[in-house]
Amino acid sequence: MINQKTPYQRLLESTIPEENKQKLRDQYASLNYSDLKRKREELLNAFIKLQEKIKLEKRAL
Repeated sequence: MINQKTPYQRLLESTIPEENKQKLRDQYASLNYSDLKRKREELLNAFIKLQEKIKLEKRAL
C-alpha cells in the first residue's frame, strides 16, 4: 500500500528552510475546521446562486 501524504506533509519533509516550516506549523495549528467548513459552504452556495443567475440571464437573451 502506498503511503499517501498531504501537500502539508510533503512540505514539512522537503528542503524548505526551517523558518518556513515553522510558519506552516503555526498556521496549520491555528486552523479551525468548523469555520473552514462553514466558509466553504457559504462560498459554494454563492457560486451556485451565481450560476443560476447566469443561466436565467442567458435564457432572457
